Amino acid sequence: MWLVIIWLFLNFEPSSPSLIVLLATSGVHLISIVLLWSQRRPSHHTLAIQIAIDLLYMTSLLYFNGGATNAFVTALLIPVVFACISLGAYYCIGFTLASISAYSLLVWNMPSDMTHHMDMASHYHGMWINFILSGVIIALVVSSMANMVAKRERCIAAHREQQLRQEQILAISIASAQVTQYCDAYCHGTTSV
Repeated sequence: MWLVIIWLFLNFEPSSPSLIVLLATSGVHLISIVLLWSQRRPSHHTLAIQIAIDLLYMTSLLYFNGGATNAFVTALLIPVVFACISLGAYYCIGFTLASISAYSLLVWNMPSDMTHHMDMASHYHGMWINFILSGVIIALVVSSMANMVAKRERCIAAHREQQLRQEQILAISIASAQVTQYCDAYCHGTTSV
């Protein structure tokens, strides 16, 4: 349904590369949903493949729609955020480098007439440096925050286990005291416990 809406508003030709990329992306996502439906939590490897496919399709869409001059080129940072939140440090580094490489590819494949118009080459190179810095900063901050949250969750779980153990020890101590009191009362002949 949403492909029809996009096609109507953007006036894609039926054989346009962008429409083909959108259809392929939709197909892959539908297959992924079907395959992952029964899994409670997908593995890191599965998530990494899905994020890599998304990065590839996003780069393809940008390539066919203005490349580095497209206003939505910063969307290439979204896979970096997802990788840093849901995957480990190596995946975070890998997707940051892949995202930077994708943007670099778009910058290097820009038509030369785009850079000569009003001497925009320095502007696009500045945007490229800004993208690299943004990608590195996002990777550092998001992965640090994800690690802090995971560490806090582990600490809370350990505290909960310790509290449960202490409650069990207290319950055993109370039961032991009651048994001892009953035994003392029974041995001394008083049964009114």
